[in-house]
Amino acid sequence: MIEQLVRAAVSGRPTGSVQVVRDDCWLRVEPARPGPAQGWKLHVSATVPAAEAVLRAVLPTLVRDPVRFKVAASVEQLRRLNSNDAPLAQVGKFVTVYPADDEQAVRLAKALDDATAGLRGPAVPSDRPLRPGSLVHYRYGSFRPRYLQTPLGRLVPAIAAPDGTLEADLRACPYAAPAWARDPFGAPAAGSAPLLGGRYRVEALLHQAPRGAVELAVDTVTGHRRVLKSARRD
Repeated sequence: MIEQLVRAAVSGRPTGSVQVVRDDCWLRVEPARPGPAQGWKLHVSATVPAAEAVLRAVLPTLVRDPVRFKVAASVEQLRRLNSNDAPLAQVGKFVTVYPADDEQAVRLAKALDDATAGLRGPAVPSDRPLRPGSLVHYRYGSFRPRYLQTPLGRLVPAIAAPDGTLEADLRACPYAAPAWARDPFGAPAAGSAPLLGGRYRVEALLHQAPRGAVELAVDTVTGHRRVLKSARRD
């Protein structure tokens, strides 16, 4: 179903202008013109039951405003991404979009958010949502394979800082962007997190997994420390 929808959506493009490539995990739509090596990437999440509706909603935007993107190759692959056994940074990443520049990233994010309003998908822990409850998320990262070697010899994904030096491309959970990357999406400046339930102030993250998190908090009413357990949406 996923491959048929994607191939049908791009079939109207001029011959040779785009290539659809499938591997075991992803269905990639690759324009003939190469894009940037890194930048603000977009992720659109979906639950397994909502996958077809989400894909039908986003494909017209991705074809109308040509861009490189990939989609989970099957519903079973999406199920694996959303499972409690998957790496936390992979949860929800049904569609990944690689905009050509910041202007296209903002334009596409808004259009995709409008198109998927009311549909279901989990939050993407490594990204920032475009707005609370949105299926559209974003983070700054590498678009193509690039690696650096740590002092202990590990190869890790890398991005280039403005001076050209390589640094680790962290899929941090919760979301964190490189200090030098300007957020073009108009996100508010970081401030004090709101109290949970109107009374609990989170002090530390104790554990997190695809299904939820355990946090240490202070009850601002009684002054007592509490352990809070929360489930992630969808």
